[in-house]
Amino acid sequence: MHVLHTLAAGSDLPKEVTEPLNLLLGWIMWLICLAAVARLFWIGGQMGHVQDHPASDPPDTPLGVIIGLIVAAASTGIAGALLTV
Repeated sequence: MHVLHTLAAGSDLPKEVTEPLNLLLGWIMWLICLAAVARLFWIGGQMGHVQDHPASDPPDTPLGVIIGLIVAAASTGIAGALLTV
């Protein structure tokens, strides 16, 4: 109830609420970045394999990974802004 009263008053959320959420968002962003870098390495390996074996399937494009990183970076900023409103 205290959190709802604080939100209704228009002031910031208490640090007991925002610090754990900011920590969680930071860890999630690091995991997303780690997965994206691993995926880019995988795509690079596919590109190298196709160059040595032209008859194989074409590799994935890194465009989806880059778009995913942009969306993830924007979502953490939006969530952080919502916590401080």
